[in-house]
Amino acid sequence: MRNWIYAVLLLAGLVGCTTEKTEVKNPIVVDTDFVLQGNYYGGAMQWEPTDRDSMTEAQWERLFKRVKFMNLGYIRCCIMPYYYCFGYEGQNPILLWNMDSTRVDARWYANSRRYMNDLYRQLQFCKDNHIDVLLGEWWKPMNPNWQQTVPVDMPKYTIELDDPRYAAAVATMVEHLVKEKGFTCIKQFNLGNEVNLMANDPKNGYSWEKWKQSILNLRAELDKRGLNDIKIVGPDGGYWGVDVWFNKTLNELDSVVSVIDYHWYINKDWTYTNRVEDETRMFRFFTQMQDSSKVNIWGEMGIRDGHDEVFDQHTLIHQWWYGTFVADALIQTLRSGWSAAAAWGMDDAMHYKDNLDEQKRWGFWNSIAEQKNKPEEANIRPWFYTWSLMSRNIPKGSKILYCNSYRTQNLNCVAALTPAGDLTFAITNTADFAQSVTLQIPTVTNRPTVNKYVYFEDDYPVDADGFPVAKEVLKSVDFTRGVTIDFPAKGFVMLTTNGGSRPEIVKNDRCMVDPMEGIQRMYDHSDNLGMNSFARFYDECGGSTPDFQFFKVLEDHGSIHPSTNDESAYVTYKFDGMNHFEIKVSGVETVADRFKVYASSDNKTWQPVELDFTEPEMSVWRFVHATMTPKAPLANVNYLKIEMLPKGYFANTRIREVKIEKR
Repeated sequence: MRNWIYAVLLLAGLVGCTTEKTEVKNPIVVDTDFVLQGNYYGGAMQWEPTDRDSMTEAQWERLFKRVKFMNLGYIRCCIMPYYYCFGYEGQNPILLWNMDSTRVDARWYANSRRYMNDLYRQLQFCKDNHIDVLLGEWWKPMNPNWQQTVPVDMPKYTIELDDPRYAAAVATMVEHLVKEKGFTCIKQFNLGNEVNLMANDPKNGYSWEKWKQSILNLRAELDKRGLNDIKIVGPDGGYWGVDVWFNKTLNELDSVVSVIDYHWYINKDWTYTNRVEDETRMFRFFTQMQDSSKVNIWGEMGIRDGHDEVFDQHTLIHQWWYGTFVADALIQTLRSGWSAAAAWGMDDAMHYKDNLDEQKRWGFWNSIAEQKNKPEEANIRPWFYTWSLMSRNIPKGSKILYCNSYRTQNLNCVAALTPAGDLTFAITNTADFAQSVTLQIPTVTNRPTVNKYVYFEDDYPVDADGFPVAKEVLKSVDFTRGVTIDFPAKGFVMLTTNGGSRPEIVKNDRCMVDPMEGIQRMYDHSDNLGMNSFARFYDECGGSTPDFQFFKVLEDHGSIHPSTNDESAYVTYKFDGMNHFEIKVSGVETVADRFKVYASSDNKTWQPVELDFTEPEMSVWRFVHATMTPKAPLANVNYLKIEMLPKGYFANTRIREVKIEKR
């Protein structure tokens, strides 16, 4: 069902300690016709078994109960090759499940067997709870005395990344897990962690050419074993810097790598400026322009503030604010059309820092805190609250819907329609002042029951297990009149019909709007579009790689333009029975000779449309803004094509918003 949801937010800010509120009326419109991502993976986490330690049965049960509450859709799980492969005899790998402890150090064998048994248990949980798994390897075997995961010498072998024997061993391990053990929850594989950064040091044995060959080898070995459905993810890169791996992956491994994966640890300040959303959207745009079937994920994501580089510990992970800002980063990512963002990480128990007796503290809890004589660390930390709510109420298969956040007020929101037909609306306030929010949904024809969750510094209700519970149950909600939410300074609010009663939403076929923040809304487009002053690919700008944080958005708007100086570009929309449009455009010094518009009933025969322009308004960088409308109402029109003519520099001609109506 196609429908519109209008969410009107009435915003009131507090200045200093005054009790006065100034209302700023800026509606947020959520449009369920405008699906930003229809292939959402659901709530996502980094989750591996513990490197060195055994968990008690009670600790396993506690962990699984907590994870089950989250209703995750997706995890990334990486292992070391030394856990299952102890070397090679000629061309054949020596595999854990084909040997006993007499051939290697008994302590190492015991830890590897323990680890793999724990991995089996975790994968069985994922299978039973319908959690898809991105399985991967941290690094190739590259240090014969590597001591990261156990304080005894590892097997004495190393191997080159592009050696065919390495891919064969990996594929054999995947075959063992999927076919012999039945862990069909494994859907994807990534070969190497942050390989673009590893390649910065030649001693690591990583380079683009070696990694590319290893991926081709792996694809061939998986296919040889009948594992054609296992998708390869890459480059699993560290974001961002001057990085050519993104374009190389898209161009040279287009038929092999299905999912584009990077990692990003975000400075808290970047959420204030919406840098996360802006850069993530650009990343998505470049991917779609190359291959619209590919998806983007953050294989790792977190907030950097408070990170101790020495021990790889987050010193502020216990603090309340982390839950607000990591939720805000997730919301900005979803608004950009990404399929997943896996938070690092589930559990402090997963990893130690190198060969030190120091755990990496990034998790929701520490499942082995009792063994470390710190039982309080087993308690759930505050950021579990927001992340679990986003996971439970925007589950796998949800449609992520467009809504325009009031970003200058530090309000970001996302909406989703779940596979069950529930509606979820989440919003963060990262501002230092209180705000009042009124949500209206005129197209909801019934009065559903809605659960309201809040996450404020002194107010985030939990049950006896530490799990979030609704602050209020709003019954018989009249969304046409509106429901008001009061924010203190900073916080998170979620409204969801999940657990209440489902909304009945009527179809709206009168109007559609494209804010030009991607290509998802377009029916068709030329293959030479650029976005926000960038060409089709980020390294086409003058032969160098621009820094994404400096890309220009005209007065806080997205913009689409030609990607070359010499060719026209076009976008096409389908909207049956349209008879009017308003197209906001920009150009350097003028707009009058930069656009042509055509109309069609069948997408075959096109007629030019005579245009009216509003009086141009001066903007920044010599740009002028104007709005184009038809001189006369359109008749018998189902398709609209907008052509952008090349005039000077490719980004001098831009479309900023398209509104199409059936009046």
